[in-house]
Amino acid sequence: MKKISALTLTLIVIVCFSTAPATAGPARRHTLEGFFIGTGVALIGTAIIHGMNNEKQCAPNYPRYTRTENNRHQRRLKYDNGPRGHWEIQKVWVENKHTKRWNPGHYTPRGHWKNGRHERILVQKGHWQAQRVWIKTKYKHR
Repeated sequence: MKKISALTLTLIVIVCFSTAPATAGPARRHTLEGFFIGTGVALIGTAIIHGMNNEKQCAPNYPRYTRTENNRHQRRLKYDNGPRGHWEIQKVWVENKHTKRWNPGHYTPRGHWKNGRHERILVQKGHWQAQRVWIKTKYKHR
């Protein structure tokens, strides 16, 4: 609904600006009209952009609250703030990276012939890397 009304309003503004004015009026009046129209278009454009970008979505198939019953006379709502767990930063070892390259046949410095073959060449050494890992917990921390 917002998109349809925004497009309609944009179309009306474009049609109004595309027509030539019938009479010439004082310069100050046209300056103020232009200022007010420009301000209105900027405000409406900002509202449209914020409306399209601020759609908050919950995780799928996850209820935001659950109803619990202690007994048949007492009911209360228990609010959940999200899935159970927390983030931890762990050090992870990243293996060496190799690539296969063709080494053509050639003579060694001692004069022996070596046939061509594929060789593994080291591209990047292995290293430790900090990585965020989601740790699932059975109960929530409070």
